[in-house]
Amino acid sequence: SLSYGNWAVDSGGGVTIDLLWLSDETIAGCQFDVHGGAVDLVDGGLLVDFDWEVYHVPDRVLAFAGFGGTPIPPSSKSATLTTIHLAPKGNLVEITDLVFADESGQEVIADGPGVLNICPADCAPAGGDGRIDVTDLLAVLSAWGAPGGSCAVDGSGTVDVGDVLPIISAWGPC
Repeated sequence: SLSYGNWAVDSGGGVTIDLLWLSDETIAGCQFDVHGGAVDLVDGGLLVDFDWEVYHVPDRVLAFAGFGGTPIPPSSKSATLTTIHLAPKGNLVEITDLVFADESGQEVIADGPGVLNICPADCAPAGGDGRIDVTDLLAVLSAWGAPGGSCAVDGSGTVDVGDVLPIISAWGPC
């Protein structure tokens, strides 16, 4: 399976996301699409450690063991497959259309990591405008005490004082 590991938004608005890999099968190639941002760089992780060829365009990554590389063996522990750097096009990033293959070219079924909200404090209106500002603070106040929703940004499941501090801390552009 593929999942999101550490991720960060830098001061220039770029996003760095570690993609974690866990599999009971050997893989020799992979391809996936990136939605919600333009890929600038793909580096690090198992793809570099095993000397894979790695190529990307703004919305797709392709990697394979190639002539000098080595297939990635099964592992019972998640490890960073690679790190992608992208220029986001909004608050949501998603990795889709995963294609993984073993040494014989047979498909290895992989689960995608789903949607990653790179700006969870941007909760108003319903998921954001790319800025953390008074609109988000007012949305928290108007949803005060409500279960869930886009303004329960601290993960508690209820909109309360725990959601005010992350908004104030993240004030400004996402």
